[in-house]
Amino acid sequence: MPGSMAFVWQRRFGWPSCSSRLSACRAVINLVPCAILAACTLGPDFLPPEAPAAERYGSGSTPEFLPIENGSQTLVAGTAPEARWWRGLGSPNLDAMIERALDRAPALEAAQATLRQAEEALRAGSGVFYPQVDLAASALRQRPSAYRVGPVAQPTQPFTLYTLTGSVGYVLDVFGAQRRAVEALGAQVRIEAEGLRGARLTLAANLANTVIAAAGYRTQIGLLEEQIELQRQQLELARSLEATGLLPHALVLNAQAALDAIRSALAPIRIRYRGASHLTAILQGDTPETAGSHGIDLSDFRQPSSLPLTLPSRLVRQRPDLRAAQSAVQVASARIGVATAALFPSFLLGASYGRSAPEFALPGTASGRFWSFGPSLDLPLFSGGAMLAQRRAAVEFHRGALAHWRSAVLAAFAQVADCLAALEHDGEVLTIQARQLRVAGQSLRLVAASRQAGLVSDIDLVAARIQYTQAALALAQAQTVRLQDVVALMVALGGEVENDPTPVPLARIGQAVP
Repeated sequence: MPGSMAFVWQRRFGWPSCSSRLSACRAVINLVPCAILAACTLGPDFLPPEAPAAERYGSGSTPEFLPIENGSQTLVAGTAPEARWWRGLGSPNLDAMIERALDRAPALEAAQATLRQAEEALRAGSGVFYPQVDLAASALRQRPSAYRVGPVAQPTQPFTLYTLTGSVGYVLDVFGAQRRAVEALGAQVRIEAEGLRGARLTLAANLANTVIAAAGYRTQIGLLEEQIELQRQQLELARSLEATGLLPHALVLNAQAALDAIRSALAPIRIRYRGASHLTAILQGDTPETAGSHGIDLSDFRQPSSLPLTLPSRLVRQRPDLRAAQSAVQVASARIGVATAALFPSFLLGASYGRSAPEFALPGTASGRFWSFGPSLDLPLFSGGAMLAQRRAAVEFHRGALAHWRSAVLAAFAQVADCLAALEHDGEVLTIQARQLRVAGQSLRLVAASRQAGLVSDIDLVAARIQYTQAALALAQAQTVRLQDVVALMVALGGEVENDPTPVPLARIGQAVP
C-alpha cells in the first residue's frame, strides 16, 4: 500500500526535502497521462453475431392471404406487430384486462425489481472510474510489549493514540479490465430489460389466450346446454313413438346414450371454464375468489383483417429472447477481456494524509503528521496456470453463449413457421366449419318448412336442430383455436408491448467510459 511504502521510506531515509517532494510529484503527475495514453482494452470488441441468411420461414412460399371464416386475411410481409397488438382482436374488455394486468401483475414487479438491481450493480461498477476517497478515525488505548522491539527495551506504559487519516485512490485501468467488467454489467442490464419486455409480452399473451379460451368455453357451454335440451326433447318424442309402436326400443336407447354423452362432455368444459376464470384473475394480480364471469363470448372478438410478418433478418433484432441472448454473448465476450487483462499488471495511484496525537485535539506539530503519495504495481508472475485456465474457460463460455444464441434463432424461425402453418390450416378448417354451419342452417330451415307442411315429424325437426348446434359447436372450437394461433404468431414475432419497451435510464450504458 502507498501508506506503508511511505513509512518504510521515512524509517530508512528520512523525509525528503521540499524540492525532492515536488520532483516526485511532477514525475507521478507526468506518469498519469502517459499511462492513460498507453491504455488499451484487451479482449475481443463485441460485434453482434450475424443472423442466418434466410428470406422466408418455411420451405415453401409464404402465402399473401390466409383463409378465414368469411373471406381472407392479408399477410403483410416486412411489418412488425404494433404496440398493444391485442387491440386488433376487437375486444374492449380484453384490452382493459391486459392493461390492468400490466399495471398490477406480481410477475412484472419481480422483473422490474431485477432490472433495477442490475442497473444499480452497473452504477456500482462504474464507480471504479472515479477516485475513491476515504476518511478513517480511531482512538486506541494500548500498551505495547517491550519484547516485541528487542530484549533490552525498557517496559512501556499504556497510552492513548488518536488518529485521523484521509486517503484517495484511483485505479489506472491500463489494460481495460475495469472497462470490460462494466461492459459486462451494461450487457446484463440489457438482458434484464429484455427479460422485462419478454415478461410483459408473455403476460399479455397468456391473458389473451386465457380470455379467448374462457370465451370459447362459455360459448360451448351455452351450445351444449341447448343441445342437451334438444336431446331431452328428442328422447321424450322417441319414448312417445315407442309407446305407440312406431319406433323400436333400440332407437330410444340411442337417444338416451346421446343425451348422457352430451351431459358427460359438458362437465369437463365447465371445469375448464372455471379454471380459466381463476387464471384470468391471477394474471391480473387478483385472488381466485375474486374471479367472476367476465361475460366475454366469442362474438366479442374478430379476426384481424391483416397480420404482420417480420422478415427473418429483422426478427433477430425484434424478439426479446433473441436480444437477451445476444446481450449474453456480449457478457461472455467481456469476460474474455477481463480474464485477459488479469494476465497483465494492474496499477493504482494512491495518496493519504493523517495526524496522530495522544490527545483528542490533534495538534499541528510535524511529529504527529504523516502522508504518502505514489503509484503501486501488481504484477502476476506465477499462479500455477490458473489465470490461463480462467481465460480459456472464458473463451469456451463465449462459444457456448454464441451457440445458444444460434440455437435460439433457429428455434424462433421454426416457431414462426409453425404459426404460419397452423394459421393456414386453421383457416381451412374455419372455412369448412362455417360452410357446414350454413348447410346445417339451410337444412334446418327446410325441415322446419316441411314440418309446417306436415311432411316430417317433430323428432326430425329436433334432430335437425341438434345437427345445427353440433355444427355451431364445431365452428366455435375452430374460432377459438384460430384466435389463439393469431396470438401465438404475435408472440413468435416478438410483439411490441410499448413503443419503447426497454426503459433503461442510463444513456451510455455498458460503454467503456463512465
